[in-house]
Amino acid sequence: MFNHKAHGTSGARLFALLAILLLAGSAHAATIVVKKGGPHPTIQSGVNLAGPNDTVLVKKGLYQENVSIPAGKNGLTLKAAGKVTIDARPAGGAGAGPGILVDSSEVTIHGFTIKNALNNGGLGGYGVHGKQDQLAVKGCDFTANETADVYVETANSAVIADCASWGTFGRCVLATGDVTLVSKLTVKHCAGDAIRITGNSARVAKCSFDYVNGHAVEIIGADCLIEDCKALHNGNWCYCVNGNNAVVRNNVLRYGDNWGVYIEGDDAQVLDNDIAYNSNWGIYMSGNGTLVRNNKLRSIANYGIYMSGNSNAVEENSLLDIANYGINIDGDGNTVEDNRIRRVSNEAIRYEGLLPRIIGNVCEEVFGNSEGIRVDGVAVVNGVVRSNRVKGSGSHGIQVTSNCTNFSIKLNIVEDCGGQSRDVFHIEGNGHDLAKNVAKGCSGDGFYLSGNSMDVIDNEAKGNGRDGFDEQSGNGNSLTNNTATDNAAEGIENNGTNAVINDNTAKKNRIDFAKSGTIASFIGNVSSDGTHITPLAPELD
Repeated sequence: MFNHKAHGTSGARLFALLAILLLAGSAHAATIVVKKGGPHPTIQSGVNLAGPNDTVLVKKGLYQENVSIPAGKNGLTLKAAGKVTIDARPAGGAGAGPGILVDSSEVTIHGFTIKNALNNGGLGGYGVHGKQDQLAVKGCDFTANETADVYVETANSAVIADCASWGTFGRCVLATGDVTLVSKLTVKHCAGDAIRITGNSARVAKCSFDYVNGHAVEIIGADCLIEDCKALHNGNWCYCVNGNNAVVRNNVLRYGDNWGVYIEGDDAQVLDNDIAYNSNWGIYMSGNGTLVRNNKLRSIANYGIYMSGNSNAVEENSLLDIANYGINIDGDGNTVEDNRIRRVSNEAIRYEGLLPRIIGNVCEEVFGNSEGIRVDGVAVVNGVVRSNRVKGSGSHGIQVTSNCTNFSIKLNIVEDCGGQSRDVFHIEGNGHDLAKNVAKGCSGDGFYLSGNSMDVIDNEAKGNGRDGFDEQSGNGNSLTNNTATDNAAEGIENNGTNAVINDNTAKKNRIDFAKSGTIASFIGNVSSDGTHITPLAPELD
């Protein structure tokens, strides 16, 4: 028979036991108060008394001590109540080791000023030295620490947030481990790197760096994110990232002595950054499958954007006042699209490699003896140069060199190019298709063609200092339905062999049509007097 009385007694005992356990748990999460002149006058005395998940609450004052949080105190919170300074130099002596040494996991340190940690006796001059996972350092100020303000040693998931550093002799944050988060860190006058993280999945966000002698941020690891930061007057690379899948976005970089953004790794993204007054390169990328989009670069003392690798994209960037190349690409299958480049001292766009796609760019005021767009390399095939606009280049507007074959060169507008005998379109190589391009106001030829089997259709050459179309050499080139007007030498000149020159219009040139080569077909062409013509004048220049 079921004993109701016994069952009720057993349930009461179980309830009482649970209540005791809950009370024990609540009692364990204690708060120990540290106060000058109180029962616990030092931070270390409070830590010694605390257990796991306890809080050590430190009242305002200067505490000259080295604090150690040993193993077995997981989940401890060390919190300042008011202005609390930890001076790692004990009273009357030299500094010896870190301000706070953490050997437990899930420890939170909040609200302290920590200073004067010196590397005496090999103990490490760290403001905070954490050796276990899930260390959180929040709302702390650091100054005059020798080796680093925060050192996370071979531990994961550290958080450093809302902290400030001034006048640190070494690094501000040094971390080795995965999933490190540094946010809202303010750094001024740092003798070393502001942040150096070795590990994967690091994130640096909303930080500010001013007068950092080393890197503002250096990350060695994959899957990192650097965003919404501001870096000024940095002595070395503003961002140096080694690893795949890096994202660097929406940062402001000024007055750097080296690269603005430096990334080695595949599938990286550099987006929406503002980089100015750097004494070396603006953006350096080495890897495959990367994207550089919508960055603003100005007053860069070397390259604007340099990219080495394959299948990369450089899109919608703005470059102004670049002292070397605007965009330099070295690799295969890369895209350069919809960029605006103005006032550069070398080529605005230089591409060396296979399968280039150069589309929709605007290149203006290219100084010196330099091209607006130049494609070069060894055995470059199947390139696309389309819908670009080049104005005011010191040398050729668009140049495709003799190692290139089977390019599609269409819908480009090039005008007002520079030096003597510099051409608007200087096209070498074989099998190119040129259609609906405009060349005007250049000192040299509108179209200089040196190669075989080119199709030149529906192009316009106007007001150039030499020929409109100069088929300089080659075999089997076809010029059809082109227009050449007001050029200072020949409108269309043939120096090659077996050329097809049909249905073109040449007017108001010194000589509309001229030849020194051989013609396979010459029909339907129109000269200055409006008549269809068959003979060609001999070449005069």
